[in-house]
Amino acid sequence: ANCIKCTDSNDWSCLLCEDCYYKADGNCFPCFSGCASCNGYANGNCFSCKNGFRQDRNYCYPCATGCKTCFGDLDKQCDSCLIGYTYRDHTCTQCPDNCIICTPDTFVCLGCTIGYYIRTGKCVACLTNSLTCDGTSGGVSYSCVEGYYLSYGNCIQCYEGCITCSTTEAGKCYSCEPFGYYFNNRACLSCSTSCYSYEYSATNCTSCKDGNYYFFNNTCLQCSNCAKGACHQNGCTQCSYSNYYVSGYNCLPCHSNRTTCEGISTNCTSCEIGQKYLKNNQCLQCKNCLSGYCLQSGCAVCTNNNYFAIDYDCFPCDEICKTCSKSSSQCTSCEDGDLHLKNSTCVPCLNCVNGNCHQDGCSLCIDSHYFNISHDCFKCDDNCKTCGTNKTNCLSCENGKYLDEGTCKFCDVNCLDNMCDVVSGCTACPEIFEVKNKVCMCKSGFYLSGKGVCSRCFTNQSYSNYKICKNSDEILFTQNCEICYEPFVQSEE
Repeated sequence: ANCIKCTDSNDWSCLLCEDCYYKADGNCFPCFSGCASCNGYANGNCFSCKNGFRQDRNYCYPCATGCKTCFGDLDKQCDSCLIGYTYRDHTCTQCPDNCIICTPDTFVCLGCTIGYYIRTGKCVACLTNSLTCDGTSGGVSYSCVEGYYLSYGNCIQCYEGCITCSTTEAGKCYSCEPFGYYFNNRACLSCSTSCYSYEYSATNCTSCKDGNYYFFNNTCLQCSNCAKGACHQNGCTQCSYSNYYVSGYNCLPCHSNRTTCEGISTNCTSCEIGQKYLKNNQCLQCKNCLSGYCLQSGCAVCTNNNYFAIDYDCFPCDEICKTCSKSSSQCTSCEDGDLHLKNSTCVPCLNCVNGNCHQDGCSLCIDSHYFNISHDCFKCDDNCKTCGTNKTNCLSCENGKYLDEGTCKFCDVNCLDNMCDVVSGCTACPEIFEVKNKVCMCKSGFYLSGKGVCSRCFTNQSYSNYKICKNSDEILFTQNCEICYEPFVQSEE
């Protein structure tokens, strides 16, 4: 069906389909409703659009009602109208009933469909069975539909079996209906139910009606399970999809669930469209196949939880895969939650904040962890609360420490309670100390002689840089001594 040209081999594969159909696996399938030509069912595969649709790339979008062609994103702007509509300001408005053309402002009819005539701007029906008629004479017929003849402005039915008959001699036929009648002495006589032509008597057939009967021993017998139009005088030449040709006359059914077969009922040549595929002359059920993608050659698109395998069979992916390809373990995406895709495998997002594990990895790590270029989370250095692109690049510190050029350092032991800021370090010290470089240092003229204790320097001594000054066996203080009294000497430590 819907095939213009097909092969003459036993498979009857289609080579060319009608407009609005596309070819796949030797069969014709309908395009999307708005496509005039296409290479697939879905909208987006259109080459051209039907009247009443607008084309945008490979998509067809419906125009407003009555539009033959249109433009604009809203598809409401008409360029031209269908027959029976009138055009005004890019809008198509329907003409009155049975009117094919009318004025755009007052909707006065200027032309009517066959069998109607114009009267006061409207379409009025001609007399019954009229093809054309005279509007000025109340609808008097000019011509009649097939099977009727004109008599004094009226259409009168011809005798049974006549297609055309004399307008002056009502009973005289010129031609008969093509099937079931024969022409004899200007009359159409009925053949038997199945005969197309006969000799001597109505039951002595010489040929049969095409399409339903074949000729055998001067008798016309009905074809069985024969494809439409394939029953001829010598029998059936092609069977319907669910049957196969057995003898020179009739078709016997193929095995169940088969579409076409050859020679024997189990030797399949094609399968039930959309449900089964052909393999080794057998029809096999498409499993795990997306609806509408089971072709004669197998499944073209598997369901989300299956992968496309060899010979167009679909098999389930591993449980951790959401989708996969080529093999059950070669994941292309992972189930949502705590898995991400890495080297075609779904692996857990470790040390990742809940809800932040995505297909490409973790987007937010738990405290004391950082993610690298692969979005894997690794532990920061022990001193860091959070860190940047490597474990030693601290971004924030735990309580009791402060950040100093990417490193977390312990707050000064002499810093007042709760006065150590995680960024600024120590911000307040006891009175004898002062804040310098984020730590507590003794004020000028004093040195640190113990935890929280600053002692006054010796007379005429000053200290800087906090180097150690000592004699041979005793450390006096930990500040740097610039000038030492004898017997003390300056130490490099």
